[in-house]
Amino acid sequence: MQAIDRESEIPIVRQCEILGLSTSSLYYKPKREDDLEMLNLLDDYFTADPSSGSRRLRDFLRNKGYRVNRKKVQRLMKVMGLEAVAPKKKTTIAGASPHLCPYLLKNLKVTRPNQVWCTDISVL
Repeated sequence: MQAIDRESEIPIVRQCEILGLSTSSLYYKPKREDDLEMLNLLDDYFTADPSSGSRRLRDFLRNKGYRVNRKKVQRLMKVMGLEAVAPKKKTTIAGASPHLCPYLLKNLKVTRPNQVWCTDISVL
């Protein structure tokens, strides 16, 4: 494996061209993240309250002193496989019933108490 020699007479830009590297990849330094501590905190909090979503967990971490936004919390939740226990989108879909019952009292005028009664006999 060939490496960039910073002491060489050949400029670093030329060395990168020869190796087929971009200079930005040479100077890139990854950020040090304390994700492991946050993951442990999220795990403890989420275990105690599984209905917590990314917003509540973000607020929890901010109260602990971490500078974190909602997208980062969503990414950490995805890494851990956490999903809030809550109703999902499209829990009821119009017209999904296998049979529809007609409204039989459509033309009836209700004029006194106890004239019309109803009950639900449907079986799930």
